[in-house]
Amino acid sequence: MTYVLKAALLVCAISAVSIPACADTILVTFEEPTIDVVPNETDIAVSGTFTNTDPADPVYLNADNINLPAQFDVTDEFFTNVPIFLTPSQTTGPIELFRFSVAAGTPVGSYAASYDLLGGVGTANQFNFDPLTTAPFTVFVTPEPAPLILLGAALVALGSMRRRRSGSSYRANP
Repeated sequence: MTYVLKAALLVCAISAVSIPACADTILVTFEEPTIDVVPNETDIAVSGTFTNTDPADPVYLNADNINLPAQFDVTDEFFTNVPIFLTPSQTTGPIELFRFSVAAGTPVGSYAASYDLLGGVGTANQFNFDPLTTAPFTVFVTPEPAPLILLGAALVALGSMRRRRSGSSYRANP
């Protein structure tokens, strides 16, 4: 009997404790979920749209966290551009979330990254820093186009020179 009473008290205590905001209370949609850049590119703006998926409560947007590899220098635009809260089911237009630059020696390849949004659901939780969502995105570092154009032009020039030489020697010997 004591065991049943303790279990009932535990259930009551758990139900009385407030539960923090659940993940994915906000939907973040990036304008470009895959961003193509070249090494040494600077000031790349990343924009997205926020949607409050909670139909009943406002959601307070209190902080963010941008997870990019060390080769990227990030400037956060959260406190400049993001609204303080979103009313139930509200959607923002495109908002500039952050800017980044790619270091000159960054190897070509695909880099997984994510954007975390922190805040609180409901007016009693307006100062919370609970996880609201994590939105993944990809940065794809491509080779610089100028060296590729030069390489292509050099190959075309070599091919035409070879063709000219073989064509002129062919004509000279009937």
